[in-house]
Amino acid sequence: MQRITLSVIVCSALIILISFTHVSAAETSPSAPTPELAQAAPSVTSPSVQSAIVETVENDRKRFGGKTPIPATLIGVWDSKGHSFIRGFGCADLEKKVPITS
Repeated sequence: MQRITLSVIVCSALIILISFTHVSAAETSPSAPTPELAQAAPSVTSPSVQSAIVETVENDRKRFGGKTPIPATLIGVWDSKGHSFIRGFGCADLEKKVPITS
């Protein structure tokens, strides 16, 4: 059971990262990256990007959790400018309701 839960968490994180990469790639031209494109790409420091990441993670935790909630997920996203967004979702200890920290 624990192995299945861990697999679901890893798959969820990969789906989120792939989705975020796909959205970013769609917003840029297909040519090789240039400094101008890096400037135009959305940054993970943007509140709208962070909000979209949080919403996606929470939706995936609900969708993949079913009747058994996914205990915790840790997400890290880095952009082309070197900025990062790292956040933990859920509990490190379900019985004591201790939140996971990043």
